[in-house]
Amino acid sequence: MKTLLFILLVVSANISVAAPLSFFKGTWHNLDSNTRGITKLSLTGPDNYLDIQAWGSCLPQDCNYGIVVGKVFGLYSNVNSLVAEYSTPYIVTTVVITYRNNRSIDVETTYEYTDGTPDLTTHDVFGKIVTPTDPLPDLKILRILRPRVTRTGSIVTVVIANGGAVSSPRAVATLKDGRRVKNIKFPPVRPNRRARIAFKLDYNIYNSSNALIRVDLDPKNKIEEYNELNNSKTYYIPR
Repeated sequence: MKTLLFILLVVSANISVAAPLSFFKGTWHNLDSNTRGITKLSLTGPDNYLDIQAWGSCLPQDCNYGIVVGKVFGLYSNVNSLVAEYSTPYIVTTVVITYRNNRSIDVETTYEYTDGTPDLTTHDVFGKIVTPTDPLPDLKILRILRPRVTRTGSIVTVVIANGGAVSSPRAVATLKDGRRVKNIKFPPVRPNRRARIAFKLDYNIYNSSNALIRVDLDPKNKIEEYNELNNSKTYYIPR
């Protein structure tokens, strides 16, 4: 497994988009607030290596995986990927970090269990809170209102806001109800203003087999914002 992983990394190093090592420095948060895997990564160090500290989803607080020196694939000025490995007697967790765009990273995590449990691989997008020099918008979900039933289905209304310094561009919002996905476009939101967006569904959401829905603003992270971590919110459907 580890030999295969190394081969795949070497191959991907030749085809993936790269970034300077300094780009990866900082604290990165999983954009999926409901993840059951790694929730946060902290990358620190000089110009020729990075210490990688990871936290995983645990209760009542996240588990600290510890700090390891990341393996760098590529030149320091043109890093293709970083790899961190955390080992315990029961599980080996391998984290592969690659550049996604100028404000997010892709994180692939492989869990190898020593008790014979099948290996598990997850893929997540991480972002970090930055203080850019240029003014940006900051879309966020304030709350999801109780869904309303209509003659043809139901309507889910979401209260959003732009806490940034400039208006947000026209954007996309997504509602996920199990395998059902509804996409809508909503108009620009002026800075420090609130707005409401409505998902019109062709079914009664209270009859859904899922007790939880999730709404995402700008799900593909096309809009550069001050904070990429407040674009999602979940809602439990009352029964």
